[in-house]
Amino acid sequence: MYVINSRRFLTKGNGLQSYRNLSDVRFIRGNGPYATFYLNDGLKYTLTLTLKNLETIVESNMFVRVHKSYMVNPKYVNSISDKDMVLNQDFIPISRRKLPFVKEYFKSWKKRN
Repeated sequence: MYVINSRRFLTKGNGLQSYRNLSDVRFIRGNGPYATFYLNDGLKYTLTLTLKNLETIVESNMFVRVHKSYMVNPKYVNSISDKDMVLNQDFIPISRRKLPFVKEYFKSWKKRN
């Protein structure tokens, strides 16, 4: 899988290539030098790229960093508490340090959308 630009990425497998929209990604989980993309259709793709580098590629309004290991797509967030957020049946932790920013971000995001 390769990130093509700030809106799409390319997947390769079994001799096939497919373009996917980053807007279909619910959240991204970082694990050292790897990032796993969790899509709204249940599929997931892993690539060799840190979240820090990924933040410079994707559009800032498409994903928000809520934890050192997670970036989320705001349009898939169902609810937010003081410890985590819910995206469908997935619970994503929110770091204590980022909590004030995250709450303010989602408050203003809801007003815009």
